[in-house]
Amino acid sequence: MTHAKRKDRGTTLVEVVVVAALLGLVVAMFIPPMDAVRKESCVATCLGNLRTISQAAAGYTLENGSIVFVFPWGYEVEPGVPSCPHDLATEFIWGGGLPDTRAYDWDPNYGDNPLDGDPDIYVYLESERPLNEYISPGVWWCDPERRCVYNPERRRRPMQLPDFFKCPSDSTAAVPTAGGPSAPADAELPETPFPTWEWWGTSYAVNWYWAYFFDDVGSLITTLTTLGPELMQQKADRGASEFILFYENRLNFAFEPAVPRGCPYNDEPRLLQGWHGQQDVYAAGFADGSARYQYFDPRYIDGPGWTLWPNRPWDGTVWEPYQDY
Repeated sequence: MTHAKRKDRGTTLVEVVVVAALLGLVVAMFIPPMDAVRKESCVATCLGNLRTISQAAAGYTLENGSIVFVFPWGYEVEPGVPSCPHDLATEFIWGGGLPDTRAYDWDPNYGDNPLDGDPDIYVYLESERPLNEYISPGVWWCDPERRCVYNPERRRRPMQLPDFFKCPSDSTAAVPTAGGPSAPADAELPETPFPTWEWWGTSYAVNWYWAYFFDDVGSLITTLTTLGPELMQQKADRGASEFILFYENRLNFAFEPAVPRGCPYNDEPRLLQGWHGQQDVYAAGFADGSARYQYFDPRYIDGPGWTLWPNRPWDGTVWEPYQDY
């Protein structure tokens, strides 16, 4: 019996194209879910960080009877120790680390801008920042001998910053200027080669906008160092679960032109994508130690389930006309 020989043949170009197309289709089916999983993981990490920080702040409040300071002018590490030797206070020295980058690393146009000098983020060591001890007893990442403000070599030594101060989606070092001239609300938010934590020592800003309320009713002097019983009493109606203490720096930037509902709006709203990729959706930590990733309307100082300012009623203040909005 003879056997017919089977002629081997190569792969045709058509078959290669078909296989490549099928592989491309399979990959395309998996990329969106993988991207969504990655974003969800980043959100979960960010919220975990904010819970750690907010729970530490709740412990600080319980022990000290006030919320960690916001405008820290006059802050003294201990009685008799000189406070921050300049006029530039930031919303970041509640905790975190002493950065090893400078303004010209971020933007060469800064030149001799005061931000390139020694703002408070370069003055106070990690062990001197009020919440660090509550977050990590011993503040093990502090290096007082080699990283102190008086050591000109400090910027050559990497900042040893724990991951719970870093949002994995942190994408810009741009910050607002509380108490000073604001950038136009519709201005393009500068993207930078450095995340917030690398330039400011943490990804998360403390809520410093509530002090605008006290400023306009004539008692800002009581809020320069700590948030005391006055504010705690005024927000009692809605509670700590609605009072924002910390937020991703992107929301910090978006909230700058916010006003009470009904109040004439001076700027266009600053509508941005949050660090995690959704329009007007941001991560924030609250005074009860919780954290949420949700929609915030940055035009206003409060909304359903959240507030930046002391809670209503605002009886007897310049804001009383806006009670009912």
